[in-house]
This record gives sequence, structure tokens and C-alpha cells, in this order.
Amino acid sequence: MTIQESDGLKYVSHCTRCMTLFSKEDMQCVEKKDEKTILHVSCSVCRQNMIISFIKKEGSVLCAGTVTDLSYKNACDVLSAEKVSVDDVLLIHEALELDNFMKIG
Repeated sequence: MTIQESDGLKYVSHCTRCMTLFSKEDMQCVEKKDEKTILHVSCSVCRQNMIISFIKKEGSVLCAGTVTDLSYKNACDVLSAEKVSVDDVLLIHEALELDNFMKIG
């Protein structure tokens, strides 16, 4: 996907590690749905990767970012993966409570 100014580009200006200004080429759109945009940003100087989410609502923009070791492809794979359900979590919890689950020794 191509990055547009409306995707939150103007809110992302520089690398938090080396302070290099980002260019449009440093950013790739991972996901865009309705009012939410998720960008993968890779600094061209220090190679730090970040995932940045933007939510635009009622004239405001909420922005949150995190440093990551995920590549653009990895970020796309993670976001498109099947989500963990409540039932999945309960099954693992029950399995971990069993006395013989993965005994070490």
C-alpha cells in the first residue's frame, strides 16, 4: 500500500534512536481500515524499526508507536495471523494446571 499524507505521515517525523528525519520511503503501510492506519517505519540510518498506529476520530488523531524487531513482512504476517481466542487461552491454562504437563527433570 502506498503512504498518503492522510495516513498520519505528518505525525511521524524522526527516529527515536538517532533523530534522523524519516522520508516517505522509510514508511510502509501495514494495514488501513476505516479510521485506523498502521505503519511500519525503518530508519534509513540506524535501521531501528517501529510500528506506529494512528486512529483518526472526530477531528483528533491518536498516535501510538513502539520499537520492534519485526520487518515489514513480519508485521504484515503478525497482523494477518489468526487471532488468539478466549477459548485458546482457557485451553492452555487448563493444560498448564495438569501435574504432568512438561515436567522437567
